[in-house]
Amino acid sequence: MPRVVPPSPQVTLWDKFATGGDPTGGPSPGDQLEQAVAQGQHPVVAMKAFRVGDFNGKNLSSIGSSTILVDPDRPEARQLKAW
Repeated sequence: MPRVVPPSPQVTLWDKFATGGDPTGGPSPGDQLEQAVAQGQHPVVAMKAFRVGDFNGKNLSSIGSSTILVDPDRPEARQLKAW
């Protein structure tokens, strides 16, 4: 039986999450994701305080307190990377 591969998730970032929006002067989550994928990496993305919706499939919408971390330095992220 052939292996069924699910489609890759599609990520669209806007505003402060897209590019150049990090107030600390560091790269934005969008910049970090783009760089990691361009290098052939498979980054772990942690998202906090997002609203889950069901429009054309599942989606996440940000609110004022939403945060995104790319490859956070957390044990859970390291476990996912090793998986």
